[in-house]
Amino acid sequence: MPDFPVKARIDVRWRDIDALGHVNNAVYFTYFEIARTRYYEAAFGARSLDDIDFLVASIRCDYLSPVVFGETLEVGIRIPWVGRTSYGFAYEARVLEDGRVAARAESVQVRIDFRTNEKLPITPEWIEQVRRLQGALPPRKG
Repeated sequence: MPDFPVKARIDVRWRDIDALGHVNNAVYFTYFEIARTRYYEAAFGARSLDDIDFLVASIRCDYLSPVVFGETLEVGIRIPWVGRTSYGFAYEARVLEDGRVAARAESVQVRIDFRTNEKLPITPEWIEQVRRLQGALPPRKG
């Protein structure tokens, strides 16, 4: 997954499986949360909840192939665009055993100061940390 600078490897747990024998659709959102955490660790050095400065405003997922217990997923994540106070994440979940794409998703985050509940701007310094990680500047939106 060369388009994704950060990857999270996830072993499918028994508890992730639904009555149909595959990963439940809602569980993918937990997998994406793990990837977001890894991204913030890699880009911004996040080590605690105090280092997280965003809320998820929206998220959507396309499910492409069922995943079963015993398989391992690799979830890639990148920032495809930035706005004034918000930015996107793009995700791709692949099954390591055979390389098939299981799901693709997109989310919108809003930077926020949790002490004041005020939106935070996307600063040039913030964008530079993303550029360093991704190798290129994400395009501006809005």
